[in-house]
Amino acid sequence: MTRRQKGQAMAEYVIVCGGLIAALFWGANVECDGSDNTSNKCISKLLSVMHDGYDGYSSSISAVQQYGEYAAKGAYEPTPRTGTGTGGRDSGTGGAIGGGLDPDGLTDVSQVTSADGFSTFGNLQPDGTVLDANGEVIGFYSDADNSFTGTHGNSTSAALNNVVLDEEGNILHLRAVTSCAGLPSPFPRNTYSWAYVSKASSKVFNSLNKNELDIGNLCTQSAFKVVKNGQEQGGRIINSEYFAAVFSVDVSTTALPATGEVVYWPELGICSVMASNWDADIDPDNDKDDDELYAARLALFSDPDRNLGEIDRVDYFNQTAIYGAPTQPNDCPTVNIVSAP
Repeated sequence: MTRRQKGQAMAEYVIVCGGLIAALFWGANVECDGSDNTSNKCISKLLSVMHDGYDGYSSSISAVQQYGEYAAKGAYEPTPRTGTGTGGRDSGTGGAIGGGLDPDGLTDVSQVTSADGFSTFGNLQPDGTVLDANGEVIGFYSDADNSFTGTHGNSTSAALNNVVLDEEGNILHLRAVTSCAGLPSPFPRNTYSWAYVSKASSKVFNSLNKNELDIGNLCTQSAFKVVKNGQEQGGRIINSEYFAAVFSVDVSTTALPATGEVVYWPELGICSVMASNWDADIDPDNDKDDDELYAARLALFSDPDRNLGEIDRVDYFNQTAIYGAPTQPNDCPTVNIVSAP
């Protein structure tokens, strides 16, 4: 038992360190440009990122380890698989704790987390109580002011995170159903549907009512959440594209149309989502030099009607560092890069 606990702790340290390294690049890349006059600012920024990031990453990982029988066990990556039919099963809607897992399908759970999403307090019940992994009441959640109040009376800002569990309680992430052409290169690959893939049974379930889904010889790929001004958006990004609608019952016979483009800005360190054809009105042949073209695109980046948000870094970290999804170049799943000349 002691040896296992040490191993778990070591795994946590490794993942936390990985998360901190990612935080250093994400949080400090703009301030740390290597010039002498920014060295003090850079060091201060790094210390701040390390201090702020450790508690969040460690709490997130501990929450996974303490999830009891519902602990995550890894991730599936793009491999051809055949669905198991369209089944008539009703999806589970109760919390896994108290309501139990659906032995033949998926279960929805509402987790109460810290406002930043890093720390998980427990699972929300219909009466507003929050239970830990052992089914014990640890507090109450109020949707009136989005707060969590522990049984000892301490209150803090909170948020709800809807989690999907498979038959054995593994946490699943929404995946894109894509073509398999181009493997192992990820681009270009068309998207035909959205689904969850059980880690326990390898069954595929649609994203709307979570009935079983036959995807034929298609593949599934990790897709990442998007936030704008700190608020989660409904869509997902994958293969340089953004899809605003990710609820589907079946597999489309034609590729789904994207509603946006994923663009990486190296100088800003931002993986952004821009509206489709966001820079179509910029003519590269109108005698503007490279500096002017970059400035024009940078101005469009600041346009709230064209800038639809950016990759959710918490979700990206969870899927890659904790659940094993492949990391992306520049931590941004795109081939579209706009950099200064």
